[in-house]
Amino acid sequence: MRAAQEMLDGLGYSVGSVDGFFGPQTERAILAFQNDMGLTATGTVDDSLLIALRTASTMAARLGRETGSGSNRAPDPNLELVATGTGFQIAQGGGFVTNQHVVDGCVEVRIRDVGTASVIAADSNNDLAYLNVATDVDLPVAVFRSQPKVARGETVVAMGFPLHGTLSSQGNVTVGTISALAGYNDDFRELQFSAPIQPGNSGGPLIDRSGHVVGIVSSELVSEIAEEVPQNVNFAIKAEIVVAFLGAHGIDPLVAPSTDNMAVEDVATLAEGYTRLVECWADPYNY
Repeated sequence: MRAAQEMLDGLGYSVGSVDGFFGPQTERAILAFQNDMGLTATGTVDDSLLIALRTASTMAARLGRETGSGSNRAPDPNLELVATGTGFQIAQGGGFVTNQHVVDGCVEVRIRDVGTASVIAADSNNDLAYLNVATDVDLPVAVFRSQPKVARGETVVAMGFPLHGTLSSQGNVTVGTISALAGYNDDFRELQFSAPIQPGNSGGPLIDRSGHVVGIVSSELVSEIAEEVPQNVNFAIKAEIVVAFLGAHGIDPLVAPSTDNMAVEDVATLAEGYTRLVECWADPYNY
């Protein structure tokens, strides 16, 4: 029993006290783990559970996560990490922007390697949220593009943390082009782009070859929208919409014209400095 509790606790499932005794909190942790892994939910400790826990712990170690420590531990015994997304710093002193749907329903929001964030402002209509973290971590600040206007065919770079726990914990960089100057159903607030994204990219920056942000990655075309879904049809909220949202809440982000033509790897290095994983912690039974 104690071994099962230690592995569950190390994987981020709150068991209460790791004391070798089976209680309701340990049972809930087992059920949550079994549901997450697609196993039959029994809530009991047996050989199949122990094998699954050892496998998951081994995979976590291989993926570079330190089991049993760090931000994989719940900030509250009743909270679990239920979802992740991406955000990036747009103001010194811990001012971050992300999608509203990334933080919707979260009891606590954490910016990985920075700290716990407060949701200062949210706009569900434009799917934007402004977060603030009281931190001494000195991160670079993203710069939004002011001019010229974004053009179809431009090269863009997407930076984010897709499929957290499966893909690289260092973040992923993909490259594509601006496909259209409007989003789904001709939504003027969005850009359509072809750089591949997956769940978890939401809230990350879409960047031009000058290293300036032209949009915030928000969604991809999915089967619920179209019967036959072409690959890499993705959408980002335009920079001017984001700047207007921030300005309405007293935040003046950096803006500058785009005149350079940096190498993609240099753009990626720049974006890596200000882009972070956003963690949503909540009660999984009420999320």
